[in-house]
Amino acid sequence: FVTYTASLAVPVLTLNFLNSFYQFKQKIVKYIYHTFYMLLLFWVIIELCISNNLNLYMMFGFQFFAISIIPVLIYVLYLSIKAVKLNIEYSKRIFFGMCFFVILVLYSMLCFMQLLKGEPIIIEGFFSAVIVFATVLASRYSQAHTNLEISYNELIETTKLKDEFMSSLEIFKHIVSSTNDLLIFVDPSFKIQAANKSFQNYFYNNNDDTVL
Repeated sequence: FVTYTASLAVPVLTLNFLNSFYQFKQKIVKYIYHTFYMLLLFWVIIELCISNNLNLYMMFGFQFFAISIIPVLIYVLYLSIKAVKLNIEYSKRIFFGMCFFVILVLYSMLCFMQLLKGEPIIIEGFFSAVIVFATVLASRYSQAHTNLEISYNELIETTKLKDEFMSSLEIFKHIVSSTNDLLIFVDPSFKIQAANKSFQNYFYNNNDDTVL
């Protein structure tokens, strides 16, 4: 049961990771392969529950699975090449990992169909892809952590500059407010925006006054 369900999970998990990591909008393709492999999974579970073996699946179902691997591999390579062309971060590392994964899967499928003498290594190929994915995610996490530290330091500097500006502004406001000179601030339409106390006490103005 684990052997066949794991083999069904390999292409699904691989495609899900690539679509999620690259953030490609491939909803139709996603629904197709999800539905197809879920049907095969239900076939395996139902036959095991009814007959306690997988004779029918081995005779017919596995052939559908084997045939489906070819378009999946083509699609995996398509996503990897597309990511490299778009110069997405870590896409080259994933591309080489996917090429190695595809080679191992093709070899395993030929062994399953008894076209080559040898032991299938599809699970080993999947684990090798997982290792590549893990190194990519680790690098991405490390880069995100570094960017977060840079942003935090920039935020501290910005806060420091803001505090210095506000301190200077308070000093300026104190000077303007306490001086005996008559000071006003007007906008381009000559509307008074602010005035110091000396000006207000002398003219008894309000902000609706126009400077003539």
